[in-house]
Amino acid sequence: MKTYLIKLFFLFATCLCKPATTLSQINSYSFEQLDSLEKVNSKPILIFIHTDWCKYCQKMQNTTFKNDSIITLLNSKFYFVNFDAEEKRTVKFDGHTFKFKPTGSGTGTH
Repeated sequence: MKTYLIKLFFLFATCLCKPATTLSQINSYSFEQLDSLEKVNSKPILIFIHTDWCKYCQKMQNTTFKNDSIITLLNSKFYFVNFDAEEKRTVKFDGHTFKFKPTGSGTGTH
């Protein structure tokens, strides 16, 4: 019992002494917000096109987009748009309207 308590104490002490990590997050914008943002402060636009089923997209979201230095770079130098390629809503950008065009049962493109 005594060894159990000592191990438990060291476990809690290790957790408490661990340096705090920043919970940085990428500032993501919609296409509709970009027109007004570009008028205020012009920056390059980075569009991350992904799907829910793409294992490479998920890997990038879980590794690259959780890296603090990459998050800082993206937030300071780019307008980041997180776009689901299978999204069916109408997108308005740069004076153009992009509508979802079905190509089959539950599939399509913008």
